[in-house]
Amino acid sequence: MKGTAIILKTGDEVNEYSRDVTPEGLTFEDRKSVYMWKGEKQEDTYQKTLYPELGDGRLYAYGVDVANGVVVPINGRTYRVFIAIDYDWNDSIPESATVTFFETENAETEHEVFDRAAHRQKHIDRLREGIGENEKAVTEFGADDMEYLKSVIAESYLEIEQLESGEDLYRHGAELKFFGQPEFIQNEMMPVYNGRLASHLATIETGWGDSGNVNILVSCDDDGVPVAVWFEASCY
Repeated sequence: MKGTAIILKTGDEVNEYSRDVTPEGLTFEDRKSVYMWKGEKQEDTYQKTLYPELGDGRLYAYGVDVANGVVVPINGRTYRVFIAIDYDWNDSIPESATVTFFETENAETEHEVFDRAAHRQKHIDRLREGIGENEKAVTEFGADDMEYLKSVIAESYLEIEQLESGEDLYRHGAELKFFGQPEFIQNEMMPVYNGRLASHLATIETGWGDSGNVNILVSCDDDGVPVAVWFEASCY
């Protein structure tokens, strides 16, 4: 019913799925990791967890504050979503959050659709441009500078390989993102409600600690109504 608020508090415990039972909505994508070890190029593969999405990623301009509410569609209903982060005031570490969903007929908050593939390609183009400039400069400097530039070029080629294999380029420049995939800096979490993996609701770039962020995941009932929220915070 419109005008009724759904107030959900993130819990301290996450009911993560058992590896013996695959939850609904869980998929994986093969990724390639390329890196240098003892001067030699190494390659490895791993599986990236993909979460069921509530919609394409949405980026919000500076000044849009989830504490004041962001209007988004969720499973056929439109909500103004408020997120209040609770901190340990002794060391300013985010610990939990209260998320309020208020059904509304208001227009969706203005946003930019986050095109992850285009974002990745722009960075690849920048890296290739930098490689070209550095390769041109290699012949114009002394031996010490030449070796440094060669190492920069090699690192750029490695990064391009990772990006072309599907690796995420995390930093998108927005302080707030809804939907799409979560942006975990360290370990991912995989909460399950009634046999279904939770979806990403929002990532908030709070900058806590060393450029840290907060991820909020949400689970919905069979009617698509939010019934549980989950909290993750990490930094570099």
